[in-house]
Amino acid sequence: MAGEDWLATDLISKDMLKKWIQPICKTWAIPMLGTGSCYLTQFENAGFVNNLYVDMQSEILLSKGFSVTETQQSQLREEIQSCQSPLLELTLEGLLSLGQAVAAGAFTIGRFIAHKPA
Repeated sequence: MAGEDWLATDLISKDMLKKWIQPICKTWAIPMLGTGSCYLTQFENAGFVNNLYVDMQSEILLSKGFSVTETQQSQLREEIQSCQSPLLELTLEGLLSLGQAVAAGAFTIGRFIAHKPA
């Protein structure tokens, strides 16, 4: 099995989870974001072996794909204020929450490979 997913960082505190991850989950209609170590544990519990997790931040500058600077976030807030479409407004709010979480070190993207014995 192989895939990539949005994740909370492994060392996230409960306060960071509430402040940065819960808004992402609410906006994007995701029940909760797991962590890389949680995924590995779940793979093991399901009988997978030789599992691999790579935090994408080790391969790419994750902040390049998100609005992480105050200038970028201010621009998004302005777009949200003037938005006439509820769906577009919700999407922009989601992009804002993602950028804030990346900037705070609370959000990452993980790549997984898991093997199940024959």
